[in-house]
Amino acid sequence: MKPPKVCPRCEREHDGKGRNCPDCVDGLAIASARMLAAGAMLDRVADELEYPPAACYNLALRRGYLRVTLSESHPDYAPSPQSRLRRVLSRWEPSRRNSDAR
Repeated sequence: MKPPKVCPRCEREHDGKGRNCPDCVDGLAIASARMLAAGAMLDRVADELEYPPAACYNLALRRGYLRVTLSESHPDYAPSPQSRLRRVLSRWEPSRRNSDAR
């Protein structure tokens, strides 16, 4: 038999995925989502929670309910060619002038 996993944060035994127990993972997700939503930089959040930056961001999105949107007025916003193509292809009635249909 395998020995039970012990969470390095709370030192409780668990049988979930990963090293941390599900309760600690949820706590990390909520804490990182709150800090990122308040405007903290990702590196600072990762340092404070002692967790990798990419994992903090992913947890905040997947389990902490963080929502990130870029508006067209944001300087980093640039629609990808795929999204532009998707919008063109899924128009209700494409314009004959802009399409290859004859």
